[in-house]
Amino acid sequence: MILRPQQRAYAGTGDLFVGFDVGSSFVHYAVLGADRTVVYSPDPIMHFANPLGAIGQAWRDIAAHCELTKVKSTSLTGSAAEPFPRVMRGALYVYDSVAIPKGAEVVAPAAKCIFHIGAKDSYFFSLGSVDNRKVITEWRTGTKCGGGSGMLVEKQCRRMFQGDVVAPELEDPASARSEAEKELIVERNRGRLQGRLEEMLRRAEEEASRSKEPSEFLARCGVVVQSDLIHKQNEGATRVDNLAGLFRTVARNYMIDVLGSRDFAATTRPGEAIATGGVFSNDLVRQNLADLLHIEIERPAHHQNIAAIGAALKALEERNTFVMDLAQLRNVAEYSREKRKFAPPLSQSLSQVRARTEELPSEIPPGTEVVLGIDGGSTTTKGALVEIKTGKLLDKLYIKTHGNPEESLKRVLKYLSRHKANVIVKGVGATGSARKLYEKILLSKSKSKELTQQGFALADRITDEITCHALGVKHNNPEVDTIFEIGGQDMKFTSFDKTGSVKEAKMNYSCQAGSGQTLENMADVINLNVESTLQEAALRAERVPIIDSTCGVFMEMDENRLIAEGFSRDEIAAAILRGTAASYFYKFVGGSQHAGDKCSAQGGPALGKAFLAALAQVTEKQIEAYPHREMFGAWGQALDIIGAIRQFEREGRKYATAFRGWGIVEMAFRKRKVLCRELFAEKSCGIRDCQLEVFNIEDDEILTGGFCPRGNSESARKPKTNYVDRYHKIYEKHFKKQGCLLNELGAATVRPDAPTVGIKRSMATLGTKGIWSAALFRKLGFYPVVSPRSDKDIAKIGVDNSRTEFCIARKLATGHAAILNDSPELKYLFNPSFIEVRKPTPPDLKYCIYTESEGYVLNDVLSLDKNRQINPILHFGDMPLLVRELRKEFARLGFRYSDRQMREAIRFADDAEEQFKGELYAEGDRFLQRVERENLRAYVGIGRDYVILDPEASSSAGAMFSQIRGLDYIPQQFLEHRFQNIPLDEFVENEFWNQSVKILQANVFVADHPNLFAIRMINFACGPDSLKIYQEEQIHLAAGKPLLVLVTDGQTNNAPFVTRTEAHERVVNQSNPVKLDINKLKIRASNTYDKRIWLVPYMGDASHVAVAGLKYFGIDGQVLPTNTPRGYEVARKHVSTEVCYPLKGVVGDAIGFLQEQIERTSLPAVEDKYLVMLPTTSGPCRFGKYSEVLRHFMKIEGLEKIPVVGPSSETDYIDIPLPDGLKSSAMVKMQQILFKGIHAADLLEDIVRRFRPYAQDRPAVDALKAARLEDLGRLVAAGADLRQLQEWGRETVSRFKAIKLAHHERFPLILYIGEIYMRQHDPYTDFVIHRLEENGLEVVRDPITDWLFYVNKMNLRNAKRDLGMGLRSGDFRRMLRSTGKAGKSILKGKYMAHIAEKLAEPFHEVLEGRHVLPHPMEIIETLEAAHETHGNIEGESPLSTGIAYYLMHEMVHPHGDAYISGIFHVGPFTCMQEGVATAKIEAMVKEYRKKKPDLVFPIIHAFFGDSASANLASEIAVFKEQCYQKRDLLRRRHGTHHYDSGTEIRGIPAGHKHQGAPVQKDR
Repeated sequence: MILRPQQRAYAGTGDLFVGFDVGSSFVHYAVLGADRTVVYSPDPIMHFANPLGAIGQAWRDIAAHCELTKVKSTSLTGSAAEPFPRVMRGALYVYDSVAIPKGAEVVAPAAKCIFHIGAKDSYFFSLGSVDNRKVITEWRTGTKCGGGSGMLVEKQCRRMFQGDVVAPELEDPASARSEAEKELIVERNRGRLQGRLEEMLRRAEEEASRSKEPSEFLARCGVVVQSDLIHKQNEGATRVDNLAGLFRTVARNYMIDVLGSRDFAATTRPGEAIATGGVFSNDLVRQNLADLLHIEIERPAHHQNIAAIGAALKALEERNTFVMDLAQLRNVAEYSREKRKFAPPLSQSLSQVRARTEELPSEIPPGTEVVLGIDGGSTTTKGALVEIKTGKLLDKLYIKTHGNPEESLKRVLKYLSRHKANVIVKGVGATGSARKLYEKILLSKSKSKELTQQGFALADRITDEITCHALGVKHNNPEVDTIFEIGGQDMKFTSFDKTGSVKEAKMNYSCQAGSGQTLENMADVINLNVESTLQEAALRAERVPIIDSTCGVFMEMDENRLIAEGFSRDEIAAAILRGTAASYFYKFVGGSQHAGDKCSAQGGPALGKAFLAALAQVTEKQIEAYPHREMFGAWGQALDIIGAIRQFEREGRKYATAFRGWGIVEMAFRKRKVLCRELFAEKSCGIRDCQLEVFNIEDDEILTGGFCPRGNSESARKPKTNYVDRYHKIYEKHFKKQGCLLNELGAATVRPDAPTVGIKRSMATLGTKGIWSAALFRKLGFYPVVSPRSDKDIAKIGVDNSRTEFCIARKLATGHAAILNDSPELKYLFNPSFIEVRKPTPPDLKYCIYTESEGYVLNDVLSLDKNRQINPILHFGDMPLLVRELRKEFARLGFRYSDRQMREAIRFADDAEEQFKGELYAEGDRFLQRVERENLRAYVGIGRDYVILDPEASSSAGAMFSQIRGLDYIPQQFLEHRFQNIPLDEFVENEFWNQSVKILQANVFVADHPNLFAIRMINFACGPDSLKIYQEEQIHLAAGKPLLVLVTDGQTNNAPFVTRTEAHERVVNQSNPVKLDINKLKIRASNTYDKRIWLVPYMGDASHVAVAGLKYFGIDGQVLPTNTPRGYEVARKHVSTEVCYPLKGVVGDAIGFLQEQIERTSLPAVEDKYLVMLPTTSGPCRFGKYSEVLRHFMKIEGLEKIPVVGPSSETDYIDIPLPDGLKSSAMVKMQQILFKGIHAADLLEDIVRRFRPYAQDRPAVDALKAARLEDLGRLVAAGADLRQLQEWGRETVSRFKAIKLAHHERFPLILYIGEIYMRQHDPYTDFVIHRLEENGLEVVRDPITDWLFYVNKMNLRNAKRDLGMGLRSGDFRRMLRSTGKAGKSILKGKYMAHIAEKLAEPFHEVLEGRHVLPHPMEIIETLEAAHETHGNIEGESPLSTGIAYYLMHEMVHPHGDAYISGIFHVGPFTCMQEGVATAKIEAMVKEYRKKKPDLVFPIIHAFFGDSASANLASEIAVFKEQCYQKRDLLRRRHGTHHYDSGTEIRGIPAGHKHQGAPVQKDR
């Protein structure tokens, strides 16, 4: 039982106000008096997935301390209480984002900064005063990734202490004789369970406080942090240090994810910063955050109950009189279940499971020769005693590791040693993530050496898990062709061809969605045991709620939503089991195309029948579950040793084991930490100075840890050349020809007239462009200086100052820029925008948006002096353009160079780059010649320069491959000359990414070379790689070669990569490559468009208009049904990488629809009937590759003959493919019709958004819109006559003005901006636009026509630029080409402007004041003038940034009663464009606050994916509060205009800037 502090009963006379905060884990509650004093504030109650029961307990506790008759109101907050007002009329629900700052008014009235971390949600609030009014000047909330949450702390403490803190004995509620007694039993059980958790947390904090060297974890994702932590523990790191590192990491991730790079020390005085929420009960987390921010942070009284107090205060202020009736709790959550999708009961799938059991022998005969196999997994330790003669399992033990692998091994050995009198151990071995540690413990180095000297072969083996699990299952049934293996944190998948050779072998990287540890974390939340009670509960469920299975963290969040929605524990159990199986199968395995016919499931979770049923349900396969399947790793390890012994016997060799003996259980393991330099002095590399673990067991001293063989007593074989290290040495050699290294600058001789300039050794300038840049500056009279190789310090700076969503390579760029900026000896920094490599024929090759925007984002993120930053726009392959942009940027800084000087400098730089490449290529040739001469199997690292050549971005994989594994490994950059001319046109279309072209060519070269095998290195969140990897896999499949893909995300430990590489070597050695057949890569779609139905993906009303426009030309069209269950399942089946959400939607919608048509008719009929119409682009956004990826998945589904076509933004969408028989003039006519229809649809959407928030009957407004859209479609299908469209507009306005209104005062207006697909596709955002309106906000959705005008103006601008350069250089071909492009764009632009003006005329009056922003190009030019971006950084990110810039600087004045008060910024999860926009906006706000500390700038960055945003409803609640505050500030500043027009909405004449409206200057 929990011992709670005794609080006296309230004896006052005034009214009482009770606040309940019902969160994902706890129920917090407090009582406030009418004088705003806290009357009662007890410890929270942990609800264990039964929040309603915990509320009942809390109510009884309140009744014991307060007189219930005095309770005036009970108010609610917290994620699990959101449904309450739906069934409790009059109940006040306050979102925690509002309740927390409100509660601060009571518990800490002087607070200006509130740092809050709860179990799931994290917040920051900045409170201030503007015009003597208290306002929320800023607020932030955490993302989905969970690296700085209470959930992470709780589950790690549970995992590490569950073996130490004994589980309490619980009473059986069934023994109760009454409901009242049953409630008391449940209450006592709850208290005991909570007491156990609190004891775990107490011990964790106490242990961590003793740490002298906390472990370091840099990952942003909670799952990756857990993975790193487990691998550290399995290498022998102490629990004390791991816990201290965990608490520091939670504070750091909160700072990075929630606070960003804001400087608190300069603005926060003592007493102004407070820490609230349960996580800050931990003093170490609070102090770590205070240290990171360099401020004092106080923890006020009632810090855990602050939200409950805030809810109570809100009720007091609003005079709420609702008092809760506990009887109503039973119905509280029904409403929110309606949107859930359900799967059939798991019990129905048991018929697809063949689970078998087998008893172990009761006795082992004396003298039995055995081998011992140990599987040291991430969360469990397994030991198998196996008979050599038969391979039979004689005894076993399967136990939890509890974060202590050494003790777990001792327990296993002690148990198995009960047979030591009867067995003769002939060999031992270990597999699993702890195998290297166990090897050192089990095997004596000195004994091994002695036996080898005596001529004995060693029977002992250390083998990778994939091999062991395959051996284990094949021993039971050689016919198995598919192995599903789900471990604690490692998942494996293996398939075999008909010969029994490995066809495919996978092991997860850091992501643990679908792993046993994630399942256990979720089971703990509902207090069930994975092996028993969870399985039983899941099989009882009569339906299975479907949860997001794309990520372990998202799954845990969705589980909390199920709790909040009131699902039963049985249903939640079934949901998390099915979600785990679905995540494993879809995200990790990749769907049914990878699975064979005879599937075996093994590992810990597969012991449960419910999990097996879930796996059968999602795979639609018969699942074989063999006896002792949880032991296949350890059993397989033993079988591997037996195989070696039999080989020795066949060869007549004598063998022995170096096993230390059963006495290990009594041995002491002594260990200490030491830095590499301390141990090895001058032999240390001098770069990383890794922390090593030194073990002493008997007479052996064993080293472990670090990233090179020096820190490992045992490595696979003799180390080979580390070509990543070789690259850096060659890089430095060539750089020094022009300048020097940063650490050598103090001793360098620099001419007084040569300004120093820092160049980052990261992103594009880590590649050959680093040498190009150095030579360019040297020729121009500068002295270039390069930053050092990436190390952990640079990584830490980069991670601390970067957006969570950025890839680790981009974060490292921030770190490099920061250390260069901190050098007082550097006058300038070179942070260019690498835009493209221009080609004679399209497409030009783009750099990724991170590389393009890097310099402009860094300026604000690091508070760089713009007059010290050299930020040119670089277009390679176009000398005149390159010269112009370089001269322009140097002129901005006061440097004047002639065209001739700049051309000479560029040629000099080109020569230096070629010399650098030449030395790299010579190294590559020598490597390849040796490999071919000796007929070796060698490995080529394929990936981006700034990933595989950066030791931090690649988790030192280069050293691991060559040094630890002893592989012949070389990065692709050394071999580029061998593949740079390989054509891709035969199987690739519209390949517009510069790095992707090289990567594809490298894949083709390696796949076709008989001696080479690929290792693909990818950074998590790399947009281009997330799409291209599917095509790369097909290239190697066509050559019969395995492909190893390693995904990095700032892991501090590369042990998982060692395991995967070891397994990959075995697969490579078993593979039988064939000559690459390019024909297998080709897509053979039909190229005839006649008599087909054009399928148009849904993207709002514009899709329906497009279909109507096609009809005019006799083309049948259809809008694809969207967001359907079938489409969702199709997308999940195929898409396993972090692609943007709209691509998943397009893939699912298109393939799902086509499959349904095939089921109704036939495949040949569908192949001849349909065409998918999908617009495209040529970068930098991933949208341009949608059609390619869709074709790839259509080919897998047998739909490759169906064409996928569409116009491109590169041609201003004039290349619409038309059926044969239509004249070229029809193309122009189609564009005209479509533009008129789309603009009219935008106007219709605009008037809907103007009226809907105020309407008495909102569904009637939706119905009116649908009717007007249908009428518009008829007009467009008839040719879109302008006069008829104008009449349609007048009729539309008239109909909307007749709507009866419920509200007459104008709400705050908010701009709904961001990625075009997501902002138009309301189903993908779960109609968040309606939620905004329900919160009393008027939304202005950024129209599609703005994008069309932007594309047109950008094409015109670029054409004019090229025309000017053609004139300047006398290049008549360029002039002629550019003149044609410019002419088309001018004509189209004038037509669009004319039509827009005419169509908008009827709408001017009612839409007045909504569109006051300038046109997109004017916004871009404003940003350019402020040196915030450049127009050639194209896409939606500069537009989103520009809109935010205008509002932030109040460059838009209100018109009439329309006050633009905030921004709702949307994008798909992992969208690179909007990720850049978010980073830039947040950094600009941070900088602007230095000038304007009282800035009130309401903005939400909402990113949508398979699951809802983490706490979007709470974000909207505080956003609404802040928007109303902003509106009131604007009213006072600009005057109040309130017009009560009854049932009429009338515009106030003012400067209207809607597209097509007459433009007036802002007043």
